[in-house]
Amino acid sequence: MRKKAENGEPFLTGALSNAYICYAYSTSSGARVQGEPVVKFSGEVVPFYNGRMKDDEVIEVLNDLAAHLGAATEQTRVYVRYRDSTWILQKEGKKTPTGE
Repeated sequence: MRKKAENGEPFLTGALSNAYICYAYSTSSGARVQGEPVVKFSGEVVPFYNGRMKDDEVIEVLNDLAAHLGAATEQTRVYVRYRDSTWILQKEGKKTPTGE
């Protein structure tokens, strides 16, 4: 965010919080339950800083932020939600516990 602001590039204002996600999935040997730490970013387009951002610019900034947070937390997947859309960024060459 700081680098983007210094370069006059669009950025989002928001809050980061630590959380822990729990999930279950099936395997050939039965169901498994697993959990791991995650980072959650909740942000908004603030008119004072970046009120003229278009949706495609917001999506680009979210994808960039998600990639950085995913790398910093060593996540295979990062889920991104903006407005009524959700998409997944997955690290190349990595698979989830279910083989995806």
